[in-house]
Amino acid sequence: MFEKILVPLDGSDLAENALPRALWLAQQTEGKLILLHIPAAQGSYYTGMEGLAMHNVYAQDISRESQYAAGQEYLNNIRYGLGRNYPDLQWEVLVESGDPASVIVDMAQEEGVDLIVMSTHGRSGISRWLLGSVTEKVLYQAPCPVLSVRSQEAIEKVLVTLDGSELSETCLPAAFSLAAAFDASVTLLRVYSAKDAPDFHQVHELNAYEAGLGARMARDVADRAAAYLENIRLQYEAVGVPVTTAVRYGSPTSVILEFSEEFGLDLIVMSTHGRTGLRRWAFGSVTAKVLRSTNSDMLTIRPTAVEFKKGQEGFKWVK
Repeated sequence: MFEKILVPLDGSDLAENALPRALWLAQQTEGKLILLHIPAAQGSYYTGMEGLAMHNVYAQDISRESQYAAGQEYLNNIRYGLGRNYPDLQWEVLVESGDPASVIVDMAQEEGVDLIVMSTHGRSGISRWLLGSVTEKVLYQAPCPVLSVRSQEAIEKVLVTLDGSELSETCLPAAFSLAAAFDASVTLLRVYSAKDAPDFHQVHELNAYEAGLGARMARDVADRAAAYLENIRLQYEAVGVPVTTAVRYGSPTSVILEFSEEFGLDLIVMSTHGRTGLRRWAFGSVTAKVLRSTNSDMLTIRPTAVEFKKGQEGFKWVK
């Protein structure tokens, strides 16, 4: 399931908030935890003979070496500090330089990572990542699912958002795998909007043309959405995870956030693309807006990055 878990750290306490989730999952799956630190890019300049700013390569090399050593020490301190409580856990520490989002994606690819776990916000400033923006870049490029950590609360209720497409459904295996690991329940949510069904004013206009026409059309859309979710619920019934379904009308972003808040959902699961790639819900935009606004953890899956299959041991993704 999650055999290799990557945790990017920028040296801040906020970034380290991802560690408890990652440690728990690695322990449950007997997986390997990979800690990644990317030092901030630094260099020094001196004034050359003609008064021009010249790059001091020697000073940069010294800085790079000291940063690498400091990064190794930082990660090893975390590893040894936490390792006492997780004696059987496999660890790996990596220090790499470069653009944080690009390095995270590249390391996930090279290491064959199954899950990236990272906080949505870390320490800001010139010498630190702006971790929220880094997380967004990673989730759109990652070769595996990305778990964005916002809370330290137990995950007991999982929300899976769907738009009726196969692309949006690629999040289902990972969602049910995580729900099973956390012993959590799953709610499948289908949000439909004016693109799918007549709105309030259109219903009245249609009813004026033919009595009850607008109401029937709106009801038909809701009924089809409910039937769609019920079919998915039955497909995943054998997994042993409690599943409920819900259909709502409105703006996808607003409905997802309000629904999650109303029912106290701990984890929101979304694909980064929906029915027609970047169209339909403008799924990528919805995912980003939810990520920025929710107080819940989020699991995001880029459909083109992974292919899923179901086996006797549960759901796995094939890279």
